[in-house]
Amino acid sequence: MALNERQLKLQEDMAAAAGLSVPEWRKRIAEELMIKQARANGIPDWALDMARAVPTDMIRDIALRDKRAPAGPSSAGIIPSSQQMSNVRGTGGPVGWQHEIPLGPPPGVNYADRLMDVQDQRDRLELLEREARRQALLKAAESKR
Repeated sequence: MALNERQLKLQEDMAAAAGLSVPEWRKRIAEELMIKQARANGIPDWALDMARAVPTDMIRDIALRDKRAPAGPSSAGIIPSSQQMSNVRGTGGPVGWQHEIPLGPPPGVNYADRLMDVQDQRDRLELLEREARRQALLKAAESKR
């Protein structure tokens, strides 16, 4: 028997033992070797699954698109020279400056504060009632002894 014939016979026997056809068995062995090599290189299994899920040409197209995208603001600026800048805010003052706004709680916080204060009162009242019932039960239990 030649070496290739022995290898083929061994593959057929191993595939039969695993309950697979020879092509399925070869595919599974190739995947296991790929995972083993990826682990040796520090690549997690999930990264291989992700790489298999997306076609290579799609990744290449995304990379090329991102490579052609502008990296940041250009020296010409964002507004084309054919257009004039306008003061969008309409503050009437120098461009980029506005009147100061003093720091403080945002509008509407007083309503939330009132709601929380009312709920706190309800919670305290419920706690007092529960404690009074507990004390009454303890007193009743002691009087029965």
